[in-house]
Amino acid sequence: MDDIWDIKAWNDLKGPFPDDEKGSRILFTTRRPTLALEANSIPYALRMLSPEESCELLWLKLFNGETCLQELSTISKRIARNCKGLPLTVILIAGILKKTGKKKIVGNMCLTN
Repeated sequence: MDDIWDIKAWNDLKGPFPDDEKGSRILFTTRRPTLALEANSIPYALRMLSPEESCELLWLKLFNGETCLQELSTISKRIARNCKGLPLTVILIAGILKKTGKKKIVGNMCLTN
């Protein structure tokens, strides 16, 4: 579950997930570091990606593991850096860029190659 903001929300959501002691786990994300402790859970803090890791992830999503074209290298590094190390942001931006295909924006006009 993504982005739980308070313990009341977690308490309302956890009911359908019984603790049957069979090893199942529920993973939730939050922006509040103390929420995991309030929920009697073990917190795991994820780190931000470095600019290089962000760029690698962007290229992986955009080019399916292929090498980034030289003429796109500089702009893609700038885009990745602007994602501020957030993996979800990199993935979302890659998805948007991939959907635009090979289009060039000139002024207010969008030209398809």
